[in-house]
Formats: sequence, C-alpha cells, structure tokens
Amino acid sequence: MLKKIIAIFFSSLIGLLVFEFLYKNLKLDNISEQYDDLFKIYSLWTDKNKTGGRINIENMIWTYDKNNEFNHRMFVKTGEDWHEEFNYKHNSNNFGLNQEKNLTQNKKSILFLGASTPEGWGANPWFNELQREFATDYQLVNGSLHGTGVFSWRILHDHLIKQNINIEKVLIFIHGDFWVNVPKTIPENQTKCLKDFNNCTKASFLQYGMPNNADDDEIKKYLNKLDKIRNAPLDDKFSNVVNTREFLFYLREFLPATYQIYRFIRIKLNKRLNEKELIKFINEYEDNLIIHHLPSQEEYVSSTFTNDSLSLIQFIKKNEGNLFNSLEKCEKLLNEDFFYYDGHPNLKGYKKIKNCAKKALSELLQN
Repeated sequence: MLKKIIAIFFSSLIGLLVFEFLYKNLKLDNISEQYDDLFKIYSLWTDKNKTGGRINIENMIWTYDKNNEFNHRMFVKTGEDWHEEFNYKHNSNNFGLNQEKNLTQNKKSILFLGASTPEGWGANPWFNELQREFATDYQLVNGSLHGTGVFSWRILHDHLIKQNINIEKVLIFIHGDFWVNVPKTIPENQTKCLKDFNNCTKASFLQYGMPNNADDDEIKKYLNKLDKIRNAPLDDKFSNVVNTREFLFYLREFLPATYQIYRFIRIKLNKRLNEKELIKFINEYEDNLIIHHLPSQEEYVSSTFTNDSLSLIQFIKKNEGNLFNSLEKCEKLLNEDFFYYDGHPNLKGYKKIKNCAKKALSELLQN
C-alpha cells in the first residue's frame, strides 16, 4: 500500500512538473503577461483619520470606515520612470459608504450596488454628481465597492437593513466578469499598510499606504522600494508567507499552471455563488430591481458583447430579471474615455456612465 502511495505521489509530481514546463514554454495563454502589467501599477492611499480607512463587516465584506476622507493616487512603472495616471479625493459617509451625503435611517431608499466602475475608481465618484442632479423622494445609497461581487453585495444589503436603512428599490451595476472574488475582506496587515506606509512590506498588497505631504522625489523613492519588494526573488517572498491568501497570491508566480487550475475552480465556484444571490435579488425585489449591464472597454469600442456578457445577459433574462442594456440605450464610451494603463473610465467616461445611470434610475422609478 505504501509503495502505491509513493508511486502515485511521484507520478503526480512528475506530471505537475511537465505541465508547468509546457505551460511556461509554450505560452498556453496570456495570463502571465496580464499579471506582469498588473504588477506595474501601484495604488497609493492615505486617509484623513489615519485609521487605514477600511473595516470588515461580519468578516465577509469590507467597507470604508465612517466619515473619512481619502486621497488615492495611481502610479505606473514605465521603463525606469513613473507615470501618475490619476490623483483624486473622495469621502465616506456615516455608514462607511463612498458618498458625500450621510444616510438617514428609516427613510425609503434606493440602493446602488456594484464594483469599481460604479464606485468611481480613479475619479471623485460620479454618484455624488448624480445625487445632486437627480430629484427624487428616495434616499440614494451608494453600496458600490471595488473588488466585490454579488455575493458580497448581499452581505452589505442585509447589513444596511439591520441598520434600519429602508431599501425599497435596488439598482445593480454588473459586468460580464461574473466570477469576481467572493467574499471580499481586507486583511489586518493590509489595513496596517494603508494606515502607515512603513508597514507596506508585502508583495501581495495591491494597495499601499502613502507618505503624507511627500514631494515627487520622495514618492518616487517609495515607489522604487515597493517595486523592489514586488520583484524580489520568490524564495524571499515565500519566506514571509503567513496565510493561505498570500500563498495563493505567490502561487501564480511559482507554479503558474497549477495556479490556473485553482483559478478555474475558484471562478466556477464564485460564479455559482453570485448566480444564487442574483436570483434572490430578482425574486425579492421583482419590478423594484433593475440590473444595469456595464460593458467593458472592449465591448464599448466594438459594440459587441463578449461571451461572458452574453452568458450573463442570458442568465438574467432566463430568471426574469429586469435588464438595462446600456450598450443599446446610452451613449457609447470610446477609447479616449478610459485611463490608458489602469483601464477604468476617466472623467469623460464617468460622465457618460452617470448620464446612463440616470436613465436606468428613471426606469426604476417608473416601475
């Protein structure tokens, strides 16, 4: 029996090594190149209250902390130099949500749910401008948080109801990438990094704290330090791994083919969890829910949906959800409406998305 176990182990090990060799040398996909591009982008944050600015709800979803102000700057490594893609400030309200206005309990409300684009990543949130322009008796609630998905939105939705926010209607903004991380929380060491840039020692961090009142030379020195940490030898990175999340992050570098197997399984699981929660939203709110499909840059420019989006749209229609097709009903975004490196809409693009959201909101109020 022991010999069989040993034989299976070594056969699996050899098979894994052959798989990794073929994956790296035959370049079976462009995932590694996408990671390389991602690792050239550095997201720096500082907050007025010096708390790190993040809290976790029920250890299942993160929000900003309450009544704080944030400065977010994005830098990209271009050769040996640095390019600043954007620099903006935004506020969290009394519920830790990304909007200027505080919420009033027991007032009838419309909840906006989404990820980075509905949140307004890269610019002062377009939601605030929409709220100033759109007259309604309903209280508008911005529940959009970058890096989250439908499963996480259900956690936030239920939390707000427990806090006596009277949600009568829901507007969900959703992309074709229906497999995003669930659930999404912020690790303690990440929050410490956001609170004090001296604690930013992990290559697995995708957001970093920022020196206060630093000049350009100091910022560049700090970015070079972060870049050195990200590009350290793998054995140095692995020696500092303290949890499963960090191990899986480094796995994509150490064993990229094996990581893709894990990623495939995780995507399938996440998609199933998100689908389950989306059906619950549809059944719970019926005509008081609109699902606003947000095309990607590729879809806007080509006027053609990807297979992921087509699958999502079909799923929504099959389950009798109210779909708002923004590619048909709103002004298209062009290449110049997106940040070149980061890929999110810029101020011009967000203005179009805000105007499109107005149309979806008007439809929701007519139901």
